[in-house]
Amino acid sequence: MMEDRLQTVVTGNYFDKYRSRNVMHQMLMRGFLGSAAELLRTIDFATVIEIGCGPGDFASALFLNRLLFAGQYLGFDIGEAEIESAKQRFSTLDFRSGSAYEIPVQDGAADLVVACEVIEHLERPIVAIREMARITQRWALISVPREPIWRALNMLRGKYLRNMGNTPGHVQHLVDVVSFD
Repeated sequence: MMEDRLQTVVTGNYFDKYRSRNVMHQMLMRGFLGSAAELLRTIDFATVIEIGCGPGDFASALFLNRLLFAGQYLGFDIGEAEIESAKQRFSTLDFRSGSAYEIPVQDGAADLVVACEVIEHLERPIVAIREMARITQRWALISVPREPIWRALNMLRGKYLRNMGNTPGHVQHLVDVVSFD
């Protein structure tokens, strides 16, 4: 049963928001990446592990282009094609295949763990969040799409109408902000 489900997991982007020519998408991405960079500038970190790194776009935007740190980066994704693309595009960063449920690193291996637009794709998000907590020494940056805004925006652009704007692969629909004190 689990093997059948794994074969239907959506990896990669259905819509490439990082390279969209749409002015609105570009504005939204600049705002999102700018906010993430501003937040990251407020903390000290030398090692980063990114879960669900895809082809390396988030890492490139924040850790290469903006030069937020000169430390070590390690990105994981379950999509082999995504990992190969990331390795080819950003050869100075380390990308590996791996699951958010069992990250193959030691406890406390990173100062910062990043999961950008990953949680909504996971059948067992709490398991992944616990795993991220295990591997971070200090910080975690977890970002999810703000629903229902993204669904409405998808519908306005005429996408995923049969699924009420739900992006393919989204199995979680997170609306409330949760604090882990």
